[in-house]
Amino acid sequence: MGVDDQQASMFAQIIQLHEGLFSFFFGSCETMLSTDTLHVEDYSKIVADMLEKSADRKLKHWKEVFPKDCDKAFEMGTRFGQRIAK
Repeated sequence: MGVDDQQASMFAQIIQLHEGLFSFFFGSCETMLSTDTLHVEDYSKIVADMLEKSADRKLKHWKEVFPKDCDKAFEMGTRFGQRIAK
């Protein structure tokens, strides 16, 4: 998600609704959010006045938090694969 953690909380009810629907139709459901993602790697190469204000924060987040989110996503995929294999 391009929004930060605080802004992402505004989507909590929508995400919970979708989790319920997916659980109803497919069984169990897990959600993992990766927030404050980069739109581009180098904001200086585009004209994006609204995004330039948050570019430094997003880049820092991408370097520090995004790799951990990728690990969580991998672990989630592993759990899904294990469930299917059973």
